[in-house]
Amino acid sequence: MKPTTLSRRSFLVFGLVLSVALALGPVGCEETVWVFPEDGSVQQGPFDVQVWWSPDMVPSTLQVAMNDEEITGSMSPSAATGMSPAVEIAGVMGMPINPFPGKKLLAAQMLDSYGLPHGATSIFTATSTTRRAAYAGGLMVFECMDSFLNSPLQIPGVDLDLGFSEMICKMLPISGLFPAGDSAFPVGSDSFPILFGILPQEVTFDADDTIPNGISLSPVELALSFDVNPADPAQEGNLCRASFVMEGSVLPVQEAVSGLYHATMVQSLREVSLSVVSGGECEAQFTSPSDADFMTFNYLARK
Repeated sequence: MKPTTLSRRSFLVFGLVLSVALALGPVGCEETVWVFPEDGSVQQGPFDVQVWWSPDMVPSTLQVAMNDEEITGSMSPSAATGMSPAVEIAGVMGMPINPFPGKKLLAAQMLDSYGLPHGATSIFTATSTTRRAAYAGGLMVFECMDSFLNSPLQIPGVDLDLGFSEMICKMLPISGLFPAGDSAFPVGSDSFPILFGILPQEVTFDADDTIPNGISLSPVELALSFDVNPADPAQEGNLCRASFVMEGSVLPVQEAVSGLYHATMVQSLREVSLSVVSGGECEAQFTSPSDADFMTFNYLARK
């Protein structure tokens, strides 16, 4: 796939570099607070997510956020059930999931009796109970509604990536021709042009085996080549190219909100490659693991 070339540097790149560094950073807190469902799980609604803590925690200090929304005040206590008797539980709280399917990041923090913070996170996918056949497809514009860094280091109410994920979210609307989710799917498809912000790409569609009821979008590379002459000795060590691989899924919305939205879409930043000028060439200096999942973007297609 041919990369798009831009004539100027963009601080978008540096935001993503910082985000990658944070995603690979330390976990931070001891495991005396737990959140469920566990990282990577797929859930169908309606259901509750829960926060558990050990006896040495102070429940009144609990802070919880879902994606970028503070939800501590909306949570209510419920009975502590389903845990191993070997684990002492001082409390459990549950809250209903928000009505839109997609990736959810639950981040919780609580102080212990010494005033030290402890936290945990859980990232899971909420699927829709609406049949995929109800997804009409067609020409659509998906707007990025929220985003978050996939890092175990999360503090509710604190923007750890300094607003970069939100900035990228707003810069990457996605539009194009999307197939209907009828019973003839998943046969696969030919490539369709879609638009990631200002970066046109070709994608294919298929069933998403990892998410029930989902339609997968093939990975696409968004590449930025900077106006740098590698043969110029003054450019030695400067950034000359950056590429980012995005991979996503389309999910039908629940019937309760289908009058307002066509569908939701999850896009994940899965691979990052950075090249710098070295010895007169633009050479790759950093490539992330291909199975990494750095950042999540949640989209809604409005009617």
